[in-house]
Amino acid sequence: MGSINSSLEYSITYGGLQFAHTARGRYVGNRPQSTRMPIEYIEILVLASVDANELAGLLLQPGFLGAWEDQDRVHVYWDTEHWNADAQKAILYALTLLEISDPEQHIRVNRLPWQDWNAQWAHLVKPVRIGQRFLIRPSWEVSRLDQPL
Repeated sequence: MGSINSSLEYSITYGGLQFAHTARGRYVGNRPQSTRMPIEYIEILVLASVDANELAGLLLQPGFLGAWEDQDRVHVYWDTEHWNADAQKAILYALTLLEISDPEQHIRVNRLPWQDWNAQWAHLVKPVRIGQRFLIRPSWEVSRLDQPL
């Protein structure tokens, strides 16, 4: 059933997953908390110029974790627990609906080991000094205005 609130345009629940189309046009899929620690994920690389949001909107299935665009490619992520022939058929069918001819020739499937993406992202974010009296820093970084960056 769909719902509307001030921060989302709409959200739906499908197959135990919560999906939302945000005001910025991004789809988000949230799996219920699980005690199982993921060992790896499936990355489906779509080698065609398609909109990641449109593709994500067609992939409302258990195990779909999200998608993002990188130039003329779309990276789609799937939980290994739900990756099977039906999931691959769903991607191929979605690409057909998006007018990609011969979709089998436009996908590559890879297994990715689990990584702490938050830790990797946090490693890249550094303090930024603006002028002499203003410093923007992430909460986990210790910096003072009188220290060089």
